[in-house]
Amino acid sequence: YFWGDLDMEGLRIFWRLRSELPQLQLSALYLPMINLLMSGCAHPYSTISGKPNQQPWQCQDTMVNRLLELCANGAIDQE
Repeated sequence: YFWGDLDMEGLRIFWRLRSELPQLQLSALYLPMINLLMSGCAHPYSTISGKPNQQPWQCQDTMVNRLLELCANGAIDQE
């Protein structure tokens, strides 16, 4: 299972790892992070959050694309 930041780069890392480890899945620990994101508790992609250079991207996987859409304007860190 993979558990990283719920942001564009965290999902990109997951997708790269999954290309080498097809059995890799997202952890259920993403559910509370998704809930936080949906409730408006995300931080912006800015210098102060350490994420100013994250760029949108598209994935072949529908679930990953939905998560990318969800975190398009803000992120939740795993910490």
